[in-house]
Amino acid sequence: VGDIGTTISSISYVVTNDGAEPASLIISAVDLIGQSDSTKKISASQITINPSSFSVDGNGGERSITLSVAIPTGLLSQFYTGTFEVKRGSEVEARFDLTVLVNPKDDILIVGDPLTVTVSGQEDEIKSAVFQIRNAGSTILNLNDVTSFSFLQDDFSDNDKNIILTFDVVDQELAPGETSNVNLNANIPINIDIDTYE
Repeated sequence: VGDIGTTISSISYVVTNDGAEPASLIISAVDLIGQSDSTKKISASQITINPSSFSVDGNGGERSITLSVAIPTGLLSQFYTGTFEVKRGSEVEARFDLTVLVNPKDDILIVGDPLTVTVSGQEDEIKSAVFQIRNAGSTILNLNDVTSFSFLQDDFSDNDKNIILTFDVVDQELAPGETSNVNLNANIPINIDIDTYE
């Protein structure tokens, strides 16, 4: 079990040689395929096997191996599974499964530098700015104008008049790693104090 952007380490297995002779064995990493959405995967290049080639004495000899899995960002929360083969040359001596659960995480970020959206205007104007957001979590986010955005109204008030902010976004399901444009509208009332509101 792990979060996106982290590494699961010290996944341990014991390989036992029941044959009479010592065996030189190899284990290669494989992709871990999503069980709910098979188009998503943890690539074999994200998996480290230590050691990946080794010798095991005969007559019940054992060797411990350790796997580490680096979970990339932009990955959907689900179970990911792969079957590893323990080989002697080209012959498969044993197989074992590895399943990783990527934890659900809601996270949304403003894309760009600086990570600030600025709207400049005068009183009695409606000014707009476009910015981009990215789903930096591991769950699918349902974007809409009504529930996806919030702000503290007191931060945009001079205690008498309020700057009214509205957000326009296409209603959509935003998958992990995907981006979307957002249009911010600022309705600046007449007779509001000249200031910076943030």
